[in-house]
Amino acid sequence: MSNDAAICRSACVACAVILAGAWRADGQNVSATWLGTRNAYWTNGVNWTGGKWAYGYATATFDNAGNNHTNISLVYAGSPIPAMRHLRFSSPACAPYKIGMNTSHRYWMIENGSIIVDEDVVNDQTIGGYVTLGNKDYAHALTFRNLSPVAALRFMGDLQFRSSATGQVRFWLEGVGEMFFNGNCVTNGTAPCEVRNNNTGRITLAGMNRVNRLYNRSGLSQGNSHLTLEARRRSGTLP
Repeated sequence: MSNDAAICRSACVACAVILAGAWRADGQNVSATWLGTRNAYWTNGVNWTGGKWAYGYATATFDNAGNNHTNISLVYAGSPIPAMRHLRFSSPACAPYKIGMNTSHRYWMIENGSIIVDEDVVNDQTIGGYVTLGNKDYAHALTFRNLSPVAALRFMGDLQFRSSATGQVRFWLEGVGEMFFNGNCVTNGTAPCEVRNNNTGRITLAGMNRVNRLYNRSGLSQGNSHLTLEARRRSGTLP
């Protein structure tokens, strides 16, 4: 048997009905770097390199001060919801960003996508909105990776499964830096959820989480990998 510790656990959570949302009309996949040239709206192309806002099977990069437009709005009338495969924070010059002004904003994470904090980032990074997981119903994996030993990665809103998803959704937690999941992991009651923690820093799951399988890098009792589940908001027991 591997060194991973497998824990089967479940909690009572309400099933969420996730609206599919509109895909960007031009169907483009655009990798771009945030400049914050005019305002804090993600969907304003002027704010990005190349004049088109980041979208689709591509990478959105935040690696500068963003003209002090660092509290990013994901909501703009008439625009589709930002959907990205990869979101990356990079460089010591990267300001402390908040993607989504509050937990009513929605960030759409495309299947097999990632949110990454590079090792040279010195400021904490925050996903302020809730996150819709995947754009397909079959099994897929999503990666949250914090490589910075000094900057934390925080999720303020829920992680929400698609209502129609049937395949397993696997989360990879990787890196060395702290990660805080303050919202709930809201499954749909059908698709199983698996969490694999390979991060050597502290991971905190503070919400109501329905997790079918949890693999921790060195076992929950060992000191070089820390995973905390807030007892007041979950059911089940840990070994």
